[in-house]
Amino acid sequence: MIILGKTKTLFFPNTDKIERLAIDVVATLTENVLIPLHDEFLQQVLPNNGKVFVPNYFTMPEEHQYKLWELEESHEYTPSVPTSRKYFLKKEVLDIQLYEVITLEENFETEKRAIETKLRNSITCKGKPLPHVLFTSKDGYVIGPVKLKHIFDEAYTLVEDNYVQVYKMDVEQIMIKNRKFATTDINEGNFVGFIDVADDERAVRDSLKILKEQYDFGDLSRKVTARLSEIYTEKSGEIGERLIRAQQIIQTKTFSEETEKFFRSQLLDLPYVQQVIADQTDEAFEKLLIEFKEKHRKLVNEIEKVEQELEEKNLELFRTEEVLEQKSILLNTVEERFSAKLTQLEKEFADAYVEYFLRQGINIQKPISQNQHSQQITEISSACVKVVAKNQHLATLKETYEIFHANRKLLHIRDRYETIHKAVLGAILFRNPLVFEGSQSFELAQFIGRTYSANNFFSVVPEVNKFSFANLEHLAPYTEDILSSVHVHNLHYTQGEFALKSYVELMKWSDKATQLLILTFDNVEEARDCINSLGCTPILNAGDYLNYMILPSRFKKMNFSQIDLSEVEDLELTDCSTFNTEFEAWAEEKLGYRFEQSFALDNWLSIIASDLDGSNNKELEHVYKLFEHYITSLKRDDES
Repeated sequence: MIILGKTKTLFFPNTDKIERLAIDVVATLTENVLIPLHDEFLQQVLPNNGKVFVPNYFTMPEEHQYKLWELEESHEYTPSVPTSRKYFLKKEVLDIQLYEVITLEENFETEKRAIETKLRNSITCKGKPLPHVLFTSKDGYVIGPVKLKHIFDEAYTLVEDNYVQVYKMDVEQIMIKNRKFATTDINEGNFVGFIDVADDERAVRDSLKILKEQYDFGDLSRKVTARLSEIYTEKSGEIGERLIRAQQIIQTKTFSEETEKFFRSQLLDLPYVQQVIADQTDEAFEKLLIEFKEKHRKLVNEIEKVEQELEEKNLELFRTEEVLEQKSILLNTVEERFSAKLTQLEKEFADAYVEYFLRQGINIQKPISQNQHSQQITEISSACVKVVAKNQHLATLKETYEIFHANRKLLHIRDRYETIHKAVLGAILFRNPLVFEGSQSFELAQFIGRTYSANNFFSVVPEVNKFSFANLEHLAPYTEDILSSVHVHNLHYTQGEFALKSYVELMKWSDKATQLLILTFDNVEEARDCINSLGCTPILNAGDYLNYMILPSRFKKMNFSQIDLSEVEDLELTDCSTFNTEFEAWAEEKLGYRFEQSFALDNWLSIIASDLDGSNNKELEHVYKLFEHYITSLKRDDES
């Protein structure tokens, strides 16, 4: 669909993009004819609300103007959603010419001179005209197309200052807010001649040039003979009319002495005269320069002084830049030393966590090595802690949830604890990491490991330069129907951060990989790059789920449980399409832009939001906070 519309600017305070482009549709183009689109028909032509969606890739124009645009039907249009729009703005139409039409009150055949006079003078326009303008007379003639340039206020004048084409033809035009528009094709077969819009100065100058050529070459010269052919050209009538007009101007005006000198200045075009003028100009300039310096000696001295000071400032700036470069080198050296010191502190930090586990009576697994199929297995770091609760039977989902409920009461885990349970099931089902952040994230990971994977749960506080994901499959090997899980704390301090994305993909397809990877981070901002590499994975803030700080003594009273892995893998995803639609609409209104559809997000919402109310803003805010890092990455640059 092609429409005629005028762009405008909409303002959205307190958003990342304050200004957004919109468009008012006023007409449609059918078979190269503009058809006005009145307000009462807008919603019929442009469901649901008479508006067109404008993607973000359209830049804000310097000024808003009527243009032809191509619309395309959106694949995401939802008739049941009032704010959904059936069409989006695709591109500006450039292969169909749009004209602004200005109607003249005169007849071309009987009032040609009046029309010429009107077009030579200023023309009043209430709004800025389009780049291409047609003038129509009362008797069916079309003058143009021409361009108009702004003089002042509402006054415009023609850019053309010579001849303008005239056609005998009808123009289909529409009236929009006291302005007329048309998309007519100008057929050269309708051409009837030209109209002279040159001002008096141009008319006289061109006429004098013709007369000068006649004088220079004589009536019988070859050049004059050749120019006689112009008598038979299609423009000869207009040239003759201009000569008559110039004669009338010369006869009706009194020439002053200055005007007479202007005519004589035609001689200045001669080459030898130009050389004389150049020589005299150079001589006069040198003389005036000497006089100026003598007369304004004080000013010249001040200028020279300022120039010298400027040169000294530039030299001082150059020296300052050298000092800054030296400081930068020194700063890099300090940063390298700081990095080495930080590595040392991180190792001491890991050792401190080992001591923390020892105080709780948890066994520390020593580095081990063994031969398997005549190959040496990679050593496990000494900072790896294994939590074992032997002889735990495989618990059903219902039994596991009851133990989860009892343990969460023991640790004072408050409202929305259901989200933790659902996030664990989703992480197991989708083979995605389970991520906690905050000062109590480590403790929440211990709670999850002992509640769901007590027989095969390992916690790792990795050493900065030695951690490798290759160790994890030996640490927690795959066992059928028995969930194995590994908890890694502050991974972003290690080189394992760069292999995280690859290992997560490996988890989905490798039988040897860990079935549940729990990641905890004390400071989510420091780990932002590490977390962003995970894609669509919920981030749970420990502070949102705890009423009190978890005391170490509480862990001794917890109930251990080992979930039956097969029950989790047999879970069916709940249809949450209604919630997903409401959440997407709410998020787009909150953010001020649309985002790409994500099947990964839909799958997670089918677990997390299976029993949530899409009309409750608090629940929508809660879900948005879980996936905020991922949703903001789905912002559309090329909206469709």
